[in-house]
Amino acid sequence: MLSVIYGSLASLVLLFLAAVHLYWGFGGRWWIENIIPQRNGIAILPTSGPVAVCGFILIAMLLTVAAACVMIHSGLADEPFPSALPFASLSVKILIAVFFALPITPDLLIGTATSTRQFVEC
Repeated sequence: MLSVIYGSLASLVLLFLAAVHLYWGFGGRWWIENIIPQRNGIAILPTSGPVAVCGFILIAMLLTVAAACVMIHSGLADEPFPSALPFASLSVKILIAVFFALPITPDLLIGTATSTRQFVEC
C-alpha cells in the first residue's frame, strides 16, 4: 500500500516536471531564469532556439518514461511487455541515483542548485 502511495506521488512529480519542460520547450519563460545558470547576467546554456527546444523536449520525454517506470515498479500500471518489470526496477534505481547526484555534482549546469553556484572566470 505504501509503495502505491509513494509511486503515485513520485510519478505525479515526474509528470509535472515533464509538463514544465514541455512548457519551456514551446517557449514558456516561467521560472527559467532560476534554472539556467548565468554568468554576468548572460545565460550559459541556450534558452531559446532549436537546441534548447530539442533539449527541453528530450528531457520531458525522459521524465515521462521515468514516470512510467515508477508506475510499473510500484504496481500502478500493467507491464506493457513481459520483461518490463526488471527494466522498470533498474530504471527506478538509476533515477534515484541521478536525482541524488544532481545537487552535489559541482560541474553540471542543470537544476535549481545552479542559481547559488559561484562561477569563476579562468
